[in-house]
Amino acid sequence: MLFLEAPIGVGFSYTNKSKDLYMLGDRVTAEDSHAFLIGWFKRFPSFKSHDFYLAGESYAGHYVPQLAKLIYERNRGASKNSYVNLKGFMIGNAAINDPTDVSGMFEYAWSHAIISDQLYNNILKECNFGQSENQTRNCGDYIRGFIEEYSEIDIYNIYTPVCLSNSLQRGISSSKFGVAPPASLLSRHNFWHKLPSGYDPCTEHYVEKYFNRVDVQRALHANVTKLSYPYTTCSGVIQGWNDSPDTVLPIIRKLLKAGLRIWIYRCSLRNLSIFLPFVQTRIMFIYLFFIISILINILWLKSKMKSMNNN
Repeated sequence: MLFLEAPIGVGFSYTNKSKDLYMLGDRVTAEDSHAFLIGWFKRFPSFKSHDFYLAGESYAGHYVPQLAKLIYERNRGASKNSYVNLKGFMIGNAAINDPTDVSGMFEYAWSHAIISDQLYNNILKECNFGQSENQTRNCGDYIRGFIEEYSEIDIYNIYTPVCLSNSLQRGISSSKFGVAPPASLLSRHNFWHKLPSGYDPCTEHYVEKYFNRVDVQRALHANVTKLSYPYTTCSGVIQGWNDSPDTVLPIIRKLLKAGLRIWIYRCSLRNLSIFLPFVQTRIMFIYLFFIISILINILWLKSKMKSMNNN
């Protein structure tokens, strides 16, 4: 199993050019990840013949399908040295389709009495879930109100307590807030580092404390460049995002049609655009598979007509 920290600025990943941090987005992440894979397989050619699958969670709902699409397209004209034996991918609790993902996040909070009827109705009125670039100024204010309502709640599991251990948080630069998609909507209102996160409820602090240990970094051959900032679960280096499509459903449809194996799964205890209620998930997949079923029926009909003509 191969783990990749992407984009640059996440975890121990870094760049020698500070300007790269202002060019980040979905497209650059896919290109960088593809370049890494090609280089890795060249260095370890014994793995090239193995079936290759991509996996991820959260915003990997964008990263994974986009990288899979890039691999699929580049494979068609690839030499033996640059061919990736991609068979499929899986994504969990993933940001896939803004119109259903974002509305689901707010509906979940409202249906669980976390936000008021008034705030929920104001969000529905002022925020355009399908077109993140067309947001009103009031939308930002209402999203801020939504985030404030979660200030004492673990957004990753509303039924668990929050971490109250000061000793775990001491010496760690990151706050209890983390990045959450959709990147397009949050970046628009500068909320990249303001959605509550965490689990266990102190897992995030355990992880940060562990990976900031010198002996751990030495064992992992990590942080060899001696970064000027500590390891955090939510990188403060990344301050914005240049491109993030509202949906990756067309990519998933294309790759399904190409024969890739795809597994998409979600849970029901968490809120966040990526942890939407099953109702919103069903809506998304009804749309996805309605289009796929049309394509399948067309292909079946063409095959049937061809068979009849041959007879």
